[in-house]
Amino acid sequence: MGETEQGMDGFFGGIEETAKAFYDNCSDIPYIYKGMSNVEGVFLWRMIEVIRPATIFESGIGRGRSMEMLLRAQSHYGVGRYVAVDIVPERVEWAKERGVEAYCSTASDAFAKHIGGEERVVCCVDGPKGGESLRELMSLMDKNNGCLSMFTHDCVPRRKTYRTIKKFVSGATCDMIVPPQKAIDAISFVNGSYIKSILSARQDVKIEEHLKRLTSVVFLFWGDQ
Repeated sequence: MGETEQGMDGFFGGIEETAKAFYDNCSDIPYIYKGMSNVEGVFLWRMIEVIRPATIFESGIGRGRSMEMLLRAQSHYGVGRYVAVDIVPERVEWAKERGVEAYCSTASDAFAKHIGGEERVVCCVDGPKGGESLRELMSLMDKNNGCLSMFTHDCVPRRKTYRTIKKFVSGATCDMIVPPQKAIDAISFVNGSYIKSILSARQDVKIEEHLKRLTSVVFLFWGDQ
């Protein structure tokens, strides 16, 4: 399999409506530097909207911005189960307090123990994002017939995470899809307040470089969606 850039008539058709739903539900989520941006959140919501999974698996809780987006997506789209994993106990306890089924574990161990055999699974990879840990997690997804898609952000072309995923896909049973520029442009309005927050709170940030990261999204898809 290989990398493709699906046009607006494929997976990304109607992305503007997804962005409106996302904005209505998530525009009040506070800004967190290096947390998932709103544009990235729209693409994450798009995956859930199109696939309508039974289970969401998130690798890496971090500062919790993506978790809040996923909790709201779970409610909005009626997803039955949401599992999150992190190696930092404090983050796991915080997630549990939010009502998330959370485990202190590596992503691959948690996936094998708690997700293996599940039907209609989508994965959000917030971490790990490079090296052997990411390859191991993707291999488990590739072998799990119930895993339909994976989403990761902060995946700048030619950097480590992007190279790791692209190399893996060449020998896997999934397709790698990146959003077309048209889709990115169509939903850029959701980042307005986010960008203003960055500019006011982080004078050291070069906004042009930051924007590149905000649109560096990769999907893996298994089978027909």
